[in-house]
Amino acid sequence: PANFDHGANAPSAPGRTGRAKIRELLAAGIVQAPREIEVTFKGQRFTATIESDGLIHFDGQTYSSPSHAGGMVRNKVNGPPPDGRPYWSTNGWTFWHYKDPVTGHPQPISKWLEGA
Repeated sequence: PANFDHGANAPSAPGRTGRAKIRELLAAGIVQAPREIEVTFKGQRFTATIESDGLIHFDGQTYSSPSHAGGMVRNKVNGPPPDGRPYWSTNGWTFWHYKDPVTGHPQPISKWLEGA
């Protein structure tokens, strides 16, 4: 079967799965769990939680990468892709955002990779 999890394809995370990279960020203290992440997609706001094991909880399910969780957000709004893929290809590192603790403004979670 094809692997549609594009978390490892984020520019700053070559060769790593989304979960492995998140676990590195947690271990380095760059991200503290539980951590809420959010996205507004087509006018709808969604939140997910990064847990201490590096997994992401969204809509009652657990995902191993921000990209998989982001694809499921897109499924929720658009329905699944018409070509039979289980979810929409999504770069979760740029799709999801966190609130900057200093400014309160949303920042893409890819900014965490800059500190890794």
